[in-house]
Order: sequence, then structure tokens, then C-alpha cells
Amino acid sequence: MAVIKAVKAGASLSEALDYVEKKAELASGKDCPDDRHNVLEIMKATKELYEQQDGAKYYHYVKSFKEGE
Repeated sequence: MAVIKAVKAGASLSEALDYVEKKAELASGKDCPDDRHNVLEIMKATKELYEQQDGAKYYHYVKSFKEGE
């Protein structure tokens, strides 16, 4: 069974993407481009669209599986 945990978002969007790229075995997904620059621009555009430049920068969730799952 997968374990999902929320991690405090304290880094910038760019730093968070750097971290995810280093740690994740799979760094892409549905509706998510593989190009890091495009991901960052989409995240920034979404924050602007919803007028959420202040406050929480993002939410970071980690989904972990046992080996073989």
C-alpha cells in the first residue's frame, strides 16, 4: 500500500523542482510536461491566474511504494 505524506513547502518553486528532479524516479505525469522550464512557467502562470502570488508557494506531496508495488 502506498504511503502519502505532505512535506512543508519552504523552498522556491525552482528549488523544489530541482529537489524533485534529483529524488524522483518518475518526474512526469498526466498533464505535466517533461521539460523543467515549461513546468516552472506553468506553475507561475497558474499562481498569477488565480491571484495567489502571496502565501503558500505550492504543496509538496510524496507518494512512496514498497519495493515491487
